[in-house]
Amino acid sequence: MFEFLSIILELLLEIFLGPIFMPEFDCESSPKFNRFRLLLTLAVGFALAGVGIWLLLQLRTDSFDSFALFGGLLLLASGGFPAGRALIDFIGYRRTIRRQRDAKAEAEKPYQEL
Repeated sequence: MFEFLSIILELLLEIFLGPIFMPEFDCESSPKFNRFRLLLTLAVGFALAGVGIWLLLQLRTDSFDSFALFGGLLLLASGGFPAGRALIDFIGYRRTIRRQRDAKAEAEKPYQEL
């Protein structure tokens, strides 16, 4: 029974949650699809970070609760770090695409001058 659950959880993590929290922007896929990956990661990450911020703001109104503090910080970190890393990876992907486009234009330049 536990092996069956392990197989299902592994598929769930690899197929659904992995690409959301660790998107890979490859140059072979469409830029629109890579932009969609980024937006999906940002939406999920900022939603988690928003829940974390909400929990931290609840500390101000209620008495001190260590669960709310720990949960808020954990959710803030688990949403903020993947979103920030996805933005950095996407900027690197866009630079790579721009360099490839510039190199292609430079290679075709002598033929255009003829």
